[in-house]
Amino acid sequence: MPKPTAIVRLCAAVLVLVAGAGAWAQDGGDPPVFVELPQIISNLDTDGRGQRFILLNLSVEVAQTEHGTAVRHEMPRIQDLLQAYLRDLTVDDLAGSAGTYALREAVLHRIRLAVAPIPVQRVLFREVLIQ
Repeated sequence: MPKPTAIVRLCAAVLVLVAGAGAWAQDGGDPPVFVELPQIISNLDTDGRGQRFILLNLSVEVAQTEHGTAVRHEMPRIQDLLQAYLRDLTVDDLAGSAGTYALREAVLHRIRLAVAPIPVQRVLFREVLIQ
């Protein structure tokens, strides 16, 4: 049988998820808008030791439909910034959950730069493949 503290933690986590997912509905606001970026494939830096690649399928979350339109308009700039960034990464940079977190933050930063002043709330990984 689970310990009472584990049950309390689980209930608290579920409450946070439910509250966060329904927050836009409670305040009468619009649901978030998700913009899918085209698939990105880039080679990684290997210092001449073979070839390694990364494949990303990403979505960008914004608050308004107009913001989604603006993000789509800036797609070439977004792709350029991400390709330039990804080519400098090594497989070690992407290792583990810390590597995934750092990648998410760096990608989000570059997308925000590309579409400023449009507020981008988050970037979501639909697929990450390193080969």
